[in-house]
Amino acid sequence: MKRRGLPALVAAALLIAPTPAAAAGRCGAHPWCNTALPPTARADLVLAQMTTAEKVAMLGGVDFSGGVTSSPTSHTGIEMGVPRLGVPTVYYTDGPLGPRQGQSTGMPAPLGLAATFSPTMARLYGTVVGNEARDKGNDVVFGPTINIMRTPLGGRTYEAYGEDPFLVAQTATAWIDGLQSQGVMADIKHFAENNQEGEDPTGLLNKPGAPIGVGLIGNRMLENSVVDDRTLHEIELYGFEQAIAHAHPATVMCSYNRVNGTYACENGHLLTAILRGQFGFDGYVLADYGAAHNTIASLNNGLDFEPWPPLAYQPLLIDAALATGAVSTSTLDGHVRNILSTWFRYGLFDRAPYRDDDSQINKPAHASDAREIERQAATLLTNPHGLLPLKRARLRRIAVIGKPATTFVTGGGSGNVTPFHFTGLLDGIRADAARRTEVTYDDGSNVASAVADAKAADVRSWRRATTTPRAPTARA
Repeated sequence: MKRRGLPALVAAALLIAPTPAAAAGRCGAHPWCNTALPPTARADLVLAQMTTAEKVAMLGGVDFSGGVTSSPTSHTGIEMGVPRLGVPTVYYTDGPLGPRQGQSTGMPAPLGLAATFSPTMARLYGTVVGNEARDKGNDVVFGPTINIMRTPLGGRTYEAYGEDPFLVAQTATAWIDGLQSQGVMADIKHFAENNQEGEDPTGLLNKPGAPIGVGLIGNRMLENSVVDDRTLHEIELYGFEQAIAHAHPATVMCSYNRVNGTYACENGHLLTAILRGQFGFDGYVLADYGAAHNTIASLNNGLDFEPWPPLAYQPLLIDAALATGAVSTSTLDGHVRNILSTWFRYGLFDRAPYRDDDSQINKPAHASDAREIERQAATLLTNPHGLLPLKRARLRRIAVIGKPATTFVTGGGSGNVTPFHFTGLLDGIRADAARRTEVTYDDGSNVASAVADAKAADVRSWRRATTTPRAPTARA
């Protein structure tokens, strides 16, 4: 057979080999910037060039302030990249009601969103949150919260979707679709059985303003949720399973509590057998803040990243686990591969970094979206004597009672937001009432005064539990 010359061989190879597709963003000219390659292959190319120190550093966050503050310049979490390899730094923000980073649109409580029974409203909600998170320079949003409501006293009850697994699943799936349509990654939480706060029989820790999760009995950071496998899957995990199957969230947050004796962030049955094995999750797992306890157990049972503070995943602790052989280098590589392949899959390398600038946010449009969700959430269970709708022209005096009528009501922790703009119940009623209608206000601190004010009015609005639910009063 006649031998072909070198130029002919090179030409033939060029015809056979796929043409590299250059990344459009910040990746650069590295081999892993070829967008024609699958995400895992690109991740393996990066891994081959990383030092052990660089791999270890990727497993722990670096920002200690973002987890406790909500200043305009503070992200909830930061994961440093590897500049020499073009691996970007990644920014995280809360959360289920919007970015906890300066001001954002005051969205209705997610529990109210669930009351709309509308995937369209859920997708809209997620879209607003995702858009604002992106325009504040974030890549990942800690949300949505998918935990089932087992008790209304749970500290995360208001930022989740109630007690019905089907409703939770449908709402969360649409919310994630909306969020990730904006180019940011969702983090579904808290995996799993994070349903209670704990209680204090002395009453000292149950007062308003007491820290969340410090109950002496059943503290959510320490308690053990004992649940059989069928109940676990049919009730608590159904929403997670459906969201992963249909909305493909990028990350999952493991919870503080123990599940059947083992802390969730080192629970191999949850994170490996169920999450990756049964549910086919191919993103990465990160810990709630302070939820990782044991370095070796967490590394060997499925925890990829500890955002803040790096307690279990301090570099010295990981280095010691590797040196003693308690954790293998292949396990370390697996965690880094999970993170990198997810970032490649969701286009993080192949786009420009997002700019942190509130002026990009369409605040009036988002306020309108929030109001529409609120309207859809209002549910009238009973209307005695045809009281509603009120006939504005016939009202001479309206009494508004209770301090919440003048304040923006928001949750604590990840559900805390500071609104761009807020119209309280009192101001809203005054603006909407007829010109000749007198609107009075009593903060309710003096019961006799409040009762007298109520008796003198044609209609009354007071902020306490009644048989007729009120429309949410927070305005964007």
